[in-house]
Amino acid sequence: MRNCLFILLIFLAGKVCAAEKVSGQIIRNGSKTNVTFIIPFYDGRPDYLKLQFKIKYVDSQGDKIIVEPNEADEIQFQWGGQTVRLLSRYISGVSGERNMFLKLEIEGRLSMFTYCYNVQGGTIQMRICEIALQKGKEGAFKPGEIGKRLTDDFFRYQLESYLRDCPEIVEKLKRGEFKTGQYSAVVTYYNQHCGE
Repeated sequence: MRNCLFILLIFLAGKVCAAEKVSGQIIRNGSKTNVTFIIPFYDGRPDYLKLQFKIKYVDSQGDKIIVEPNEADEIQFQWGGQTVRLLSRYISGVSGERNMFLKLEIEGRLSMFTYCYNVQGGTIQMRICEIALQKGKEGAFKPGEIGKRLTDDFFRYQLESYLRDCPEIVEKLKRGEFKTGQYSAVVTYYNQHCGE
Protein backbone atom coordinates (compact mmCIF):
# COMPACT_ATOMS: atom_id res chain seq x y z
CA MET A 1 0.00 0.00 0.00
CA ARG A 2 2.81 2.36 0.92
CA ASN A 3 4.53 1.67 -2.42
CA CYS A 4 1.32 2.44 -4.35
CA LEU A 5 0.92 5.73 -2.49
CA PHE A 6 4.55 6.65 -3.18
CA ILE A 7 4.16 5.88 -6.91
CA LEU A 8 0.95 7.93 -7.03
CA LEU A 9 2.69 10.89 -5.38
CA ILE A 10 5.59 10.70 -7.84
CA PHE A 11 3.13 10.58 -10.76
CA LEU A 12 1.16 13.59 -9.47
CA ALA A 13 4.31 15.56 -8.74
CA GLY A 14 5.52 14.96 -12.29
CA LYS A 15 2.13 15.93 -13.69
CA VAL A 16 1.98 19.18 -11.74
CA CYS A 17 5.62 20.20 -11.37
CA ALA A 18 7.08 19.51 -14.81
CA ALA A 19 8.80 22.37 -16.62
CA GLU A 20 10.27 22.78 -20.09
CA LYS A 21 12.75 25.16 -21.64
CA VAL A 22 11.02 26.99 -24.49
CA SER A 23 12.38 29.69 -26.81
CA GLY A 24 10.43 32.91 -26.83
CA GLN A 25 10.46 36.68 -26.58
CA ILE A 26 9.99 39.35 -23.97
CA ILE A 27 8.47 42.52 -25.42
CA ARG A 28 9.06 45.82 -23.63
CA ASN A 29 8.17 49.18 -25.15
CA GLY A 30 8.12 47.65 -28.64
CA SER A 31 11.57 46.09 -28.24
CA LYS A 32 11.86 42.27 -28.46
CA THR A 33 14.43 40.23 -26.56
CA ASN A 34 14.93 36.56 -27.44
CA VAL A 35 15.21 34.35 -24.37
CA THR A 36 14.72 30.77 -23.22
CA PHE A 37 11.77 30.54 -20.85
CA ILE A 38 11.39 27.89 -18.18
CA ILE A 39 7.69 27.14 -18.59
CA PRO A 40 5.95 25.24 -15.77
CA PHE A 41 3.39 22.69 -16.89
CA TYR A 42 0.19 21.53 -15.25
CA ASP A 43 -1.76 18.57 -16.58
CA GLY A 44 0.27 18.51 -19.81
CA ARG A 45 -0.18 22.20 -20.68
CA PRO A 46 1.61 25.42 -19.74
CA ASP A 47 0.60 26.40 -16.20
CA TYR A 48 -1.05 29.72 -16.96
CA LEU A 49 -1.92 30.24 -13.29
CA LYS A 50 1.78 30.35 -12.36
CA LEU A 51 2.70 32.28 -15.51
CA GLN A 52 0.22 35.06 -14.65
CA PHE A 53 2.47 36.43 -11.92
CA LYS A 54 6.03 35.67 -13.01
CA ILE A 55 7.96 33.86 -15.70
CA LYS A 56 11.48 32.51 -15.38
CA TYR A 57 13.92 32.68 -18.24
CA VAL A 58 17.58 31.98 -18.90
CA ASP A 59 19.63 34.87 -20.28
CA SER A 60 22.56 34.62 -22.69
CA GLN A 61 25.00 34.11 -19.75
CA GLY A 62 22.96 31.18 -18.43
CA ASP A 63 21.58 33.09 -15.43
CA LYS A 64 17.99 32.41 -14.37
CA ILE A 65 15.96 35.62 -14.20
CA ILE A 66 12.33 36.30 -13.29
CA VAL A 67 10.20 38.75 -15.26
CA GLU A 68 6.97 40.04 -13.71
CA PRO A 69 3.98 41.66 -15.46
CA ASN A 70 5.10 45.18 -14.47
CA GLU A 71 8.43 44.57 -16.24
CA ALA A 72 7.15 43.55 -19.70
CA ASP A 73 4.29 44.36 -22.04
CA GLU A 74 4.09 40.88 -23.50
CA ILE A 75 5.60 37.40 -23.38
CA GLN A 76 5.53 35.13 -26.44
CA PHE A 77 6.52 31.51 -26.92
CA GLN A 78 5.67 28.58 -29.17
CA TRP A 79 3.76 25.63 -27.77
CA GLY A 80 1.67 23.00 -29.50
CA GLY A 81 2.35 24.51 -32.92
CA GLN A 82 0.91 27.90 -31.92
CA THR A 83 2.25 31.18 -30.62
CA VAL A 84 1.18 31.74 -27.03
CA ARG A 85 0.89 35.42 -26.17
CA LEU A 86 0.67 36.55 -22.55
CA LEU A 87 -0.06 40.27 -22.23
CA SER A 88 0.44 42.34 -19.11
CA ARG A 89 -3.02 43.60 -18.15
CA TYR A 90 -4.98 44.84 -15.17
CA ILE A 91 -8.40 43.26 -14.52
CA SER A 92 -10.73 45.50 -12.56
CA GLY A 93 -11.87 43.76 -9.38
CA VAL A 94 -9.64 40.71 -9.92
CA SER A 95 -5.95 41.54 -9.97
CA GLY A 96 -5.88 44.00 -7.09
CA GLU A 97 -3.60 46.90 -7.88
CA ARG A 98 -1.24 44.99 -10.13
CA ASN A 99 -1.07 43.68 -13.66
CA MET A 100 -1.12 39.99 -14.53
CA PHE A 101 0.06 38.14 -17.63
CA LEU A 102 -3.21 37.16 -19.33
CA LYS A 103 -3.36 34.62 -22.14
CA LEU A 104 -4.59 36.30 -25.31
CA GLU A 105 -7.30 34.24 -27.01
CA ILE A 106 -8.69 36.76 -29.55
CA GLU A 107 -7.10 40.08 -30.50
CA GLY A 108 -9.02 43.03 -31.91
CA ARG A 109 -10.84 46.22 -30.93
CA LEU A 110 -12.39 43.90 -28.34
CA SER A 111 -9.83 41.37 -27.11
CA MET A 112 -10.50 38.22 -25.13
CA PHE A 113 -8.15 36.79 -22.50
CA THR A 114 -8.05 33.76 -20.21
CA TYR A 115 -6.90 33.93 -16.60
CA CYS A 116 -6.95 31.26 -13.89
CA TYR A 117 -7.27 30.94 -10.12
CA ASN A 118 -7.63 28.19 -7.53
CA VAL A 119 -10.75 27.59 -5.45
CA GLN A 120 -10.57 25.63 -2.21
CA GLY A 121 -13.60 23.49 -1.36
CA GLY A 122 -12.93 21.56 1.84
CA THR A 123 -9.97 19.32 1.08
CA ILE A 124 -10.31 19.69 -2.67
CA GLN A 125 -8.64 22.45 -4.66
CA MET A 126 -9.94 23.21 -8.15
CA ARG A 127 -8.37 25.31 -10.87
CA ILE A 128 -10.83 27.63 -12.61
CA CYS A 129 -10.03 29.51 -15.81
CA GLU A 130 -12.27 32.39 -16.83
CA ILE A 131 -12.58 35.05 -19.51
CA ALA A 132 -11.68 38.73 -19.38
CA LEU A 133 -12.51 41.22 -22.13
CA GLN A 134 -10.74 44.44 -23.06
CA LYS A 135 -11.76 47.28 -25.36
CA GLY A 136 -8.86 49.29 -26.71
CA LYS A 137 -6.41 50.39 -24.03
CA GLU A 138 -8.77 50.39 -21.05
CA GLY A 139 -8.41 47.90 -18.20
CA ALA A 140 -9.69 44.37 -18.76
CA PHE A 141 -13.25 43.54 -17.70
CA LYS A 142 -14.29 40.26 -16.09
CA PRO A 143 -17.98 39.47 -16.68
CA GLY A 144 -19.75 38.03 -13.63
CA GLU A 145 -18.39 37.42 -10.17
CA ILE A 146 -15.34 35.32 -9.43
CA GLY A 147 -16.25 31.70 -8.81
CA LYS A 148 -19.99 32.18 -9.35
CA ARG A 149 -22.00 30.66 -12.17
CA LEU A 150 -23.12 33.29 -14.67
CA THR A 151 -26.86 33.26 -15.42
CA ASP A 152 -28.22 34.11 -18.88
CA ASP A 153 -29.78 37.35 -17.61
CA PHE A 154 -26.64 38.51 -15.81
CA PHE A 155 -24.47 37.55 -18.82
CA ARG A 156 -26.63 39.66 -21.13
CA TYR A 157 -26.95 42.55 -18.66
CA GLN A 158 -23.20 42.82 -18.08
CA LEU A 159 -22.27 42.55 -21.75
CA GLU A 160 -25.01 44.98 -22.82
CA SER A 161 -23.58 47.50 -20.38
CA TYR A 162 -19.94 46.90 -21.36
CA LEU A 163 -20.61 46.87 -25.12
CA ARG A 164 -23.15 49.71 -25.20
CA ASP A 165 -20.96 51.52 -27.76
CA CYS A 166 -22.32 49.01 -30.31
CA PRO A 167 -26.16 49.14 -30.43
CA GLU A 168 -26.21 46.25 -32.93
CA ILE A 169 -24.63 43.81 -30.49
CA VAL A 170 -26.76 45.10 -27.59
CA GLU A 171 -29.90 44.26 -29.59
CA LYS A 172 -28.59 40.79 -30.37
CA LEU A 173 -27.86 40.24 -26.67
CA LYS A 174 -31.37 41.41 -25.72
CA ARG A 175 -32.89 38.99 -28.23
CA GLY A 176 -30.84 36.14 -26.73
CA GLU A 177 -28.82 35.49 -29.87
CA PHE A 178 -25.71 34.98 -27.72
CA LYS A 179 -25.98 32.40 -24.95
CA THR A 180 -24.16 32.50 -21.65
CA GLY A 181 -20.49 31.77 -22.12
CA GLN A 182 -20.39 32.42 -25.88
CA TYR A 183 -17.64 34.98 -25.46
CA SER A 184 -15.79 33.99 -28.63
CA ALA A 185 -18.91 34.59 -30.73
CA VAL A 186 -19.58 37.94 -29.03
CA VAL A 187 -15.97 39.11 -29.45
CA THR A 188 -15.80 37.97 -33.08
CA TYR A 189 -19.11 39.70 -33.92
CA TYR A 190 -18.02 42.91 -32.16
CA ASN A 191 -14.70 42.98 -34.03
CA GLN A 192 -16.39 42.39 -37.40
CA HIS A 193 -19.38 44.73 -37.04
CA CYS A 194 -18.72 47.38 -34.39
CA GLY A 195 -16.46 50.41 -34.29
CA GLU A 196 -14.10 51.43 -37.05
